[in-house]
Amino acid sequence: MMALQVTKMLFNVFLQLFTTATNIRGDLRAIVKPIPGNCGFPGLGITESDYKRLVDEVEIIIHNASTPHELDNLKISFHVNVAATRFLLDMAEKMSRLLVSIK
Repeated sequence: MMALQVTKMLFNVFLQLFTTATNIRGDLRAIVKPIPGNCGFPGLGITESDYKRLVDEVEIIIHNASTPHELDNLKISFHVNVAATRFLLDMAEKMSRLLVSIK
Protein backbone atom coordinates (compact mmCIF):
# COMPACT_ATOMS: atom_id res chain seq x y z
CA MET A 1 0.00 0.00 0.00
CA MET A 2 2.81 2.44 0.89
CA ALA A 3 4.53 1.78 -2.46
CA LEU A 4 1.31 2.76 -4.26
CA GLN A 5 1.11 6.03 -2.31
CA VAL A 6 4.77 6.77 -3.05
CA THR A 7 4.18 6.01 -6.74
CA LYS A 8 1.23 8.43 -6.86
CA MET A 9 3.26 11.16 -5.12
CA LEU A 10 6.14 10.55 -7.53
CA PHE A 11 3.82 10.89 -10.50
CA ASN A 12 2.58 14.24 -9.19
CA VAL A 13 6.17 15.45 -8.77
CA PHE A 14 6.90 14.49 -12.38
CA LEU A 15 3.90 16.41 -13.60
CA GLN A 16 5.07 19.53 -11.77
CA LEU A 17 8.86 19.45 -12.15
CA PHE A 18 9.99 17.33 -15.07
CA THR A 19 8.20 18.48 -18.21
CA THR A 20 11.43 19.74 -19.78
CA ALA A 21 13.49 16.74 -18.67
CA THR A 22 10.83 14.39 -20.03
CA ASN A 23 10.97 16.16 -23.40
CA ILE A 24 14.73 15.59 -23.47
CA ARG A 25 15.06 12.07 -21.99
CA GLY A 26 11.65 10.54 -22.59
CA ASP A 27 9.26 9.20 -19.98
CA LEU A 28 11.23 9.38 -16.72
CA ARG A 29 8.71 7.17 -14.96
CA ALA A 30 10.20 4.28 -16.92
CA ILE A 31 13.60 4.75 -15.26
CA VAL A 32 12.70 6.14 -11.84
CA LYS A 33 11.61 3.65 -9.21
CA PRO A 34 10.07 4.74 -5.90
CA ILE A 35 11.60 3.41 -2.70
CA PRO A 36 9.17 3.32 0.22
CA GLY A 37 10.45 4.85 3.43
CA ASN A 38 9.51 7.10 6.29
CA CYS A 39 11.33 10.30 7.22
CA GLY A 40 10.20 9.80 10.80
CA PHE A 41 12.34 6.67 11.11
CA PRO A 42 16.12 6.45 11.47
CA GLY A 43 17.85 6.03 8.12
CA LEU A 44 14.69 7.23 6.34
CA GLY A 45 13.17 3.83 7.07
CA ILE A 46 14.82 2.30 3.97
CA THR A 47 16.57 -1.05 3.68
CA GLU A 48 20.34 -1.45 3.32
CA SER A 49 19.92 -2.67 -0.25
CA ASP A 50 17.79 0.38 -1.14
CA TYR A 51 20.40 2.64 0.49
CA LYS A 52 23.14 1.06 -1.63
CA ARG A 53 21.00 1.36 -4.76
CA LEU A 54 20.43 5.06 -4.07
CA VAL A 55 24.14 5.72 -3.45
CA ASP A 56 25.16 3.81 -6.59
CA GLU A 57 22.49 4.97 -9.06
CA VAL A 58 20.89 8.31 -8.14
CA GLU A 59 21.57 11.36 -10.30
CA ILE A 60 18.89 13.71 -8.95
CA ILE A 61 17.52 14.19 -5.43
CA ILE A 62 14.21 15.90 -4.78
CA HIS A 63 13.69 16.55 -1.09
CA ASN A 64 10.09 17.48 -0.42
CA ALA A 65 9.41 16.07 3.05
CA SER A 66 8.32 18.15 6.01
CA THR A 67 5.83 18.10 8.84
CA PRO A 68 4.37 21.57 9.16
CA HIS A 69 1.32 20.21 10.99
CA GLU A 70 3.33 18.32 13.61
CA LEU A 71 4.73 21.36 15.38
CA ASP A 72 3.02 20.29 18.57
CA ASN A 73 5.12 17.11 18.54
CA LEU A 74 8.72 18.31 18.44
CA LYS A 75 10.19 14.80 18.40
CA ILE A 76 8.39 13.94 15.15
CA SER A 77 9.17 17.35 13.68
CA PHE A 78 12.86 16.98 14.54
CA HIS A 79 13.13 13.54 12.93
CA VAL A 80 11.37 14.55 9.72
CA ASN A 81 12.60 18.11 9.31
CA VAL A 82 16.15 17.86 10.69
CA ALA A 83 17.42 14.30 11.18
CA ALA A 84 16.04 12.97 7.88
CA THR A 85 17.45 15.94 5.98
CA ARG A 86 20.87 15.44 7.61
CA PHE A 87 20.79 11.74 6.68
CA LEU A 88 19.87 12.61 3.10
CA LEU A 89 22.70 15.16 2.85
CA ASP A 90 25.20 12.65 4.26
CA MET A 91 24.00 10.05 1.77
CA ALA A 92 24.22 12.59 -1.09
CA GLU A 93 27.92 13.10 -0.35
CA LYS A 94 28.45 9.41 -1.18
CA MET A 95 26.52 9.50 -4.47
CA SER A 96 29.10 9.44 -7.27
CA ARG A 97 26.47 9.97 -10.01
CA LEU A 98 24.66 12.87 -8.32
CA LEU A 99 24.10 15.73 -10.75
CA VAL A 100 21.51 17.87 -8.97
CA SER A 101 19.79 18.20 -5.62
CA ILE A 102 16.46 20.03 -5.34
CA LYS A 103 15.44 21.10 -1.83
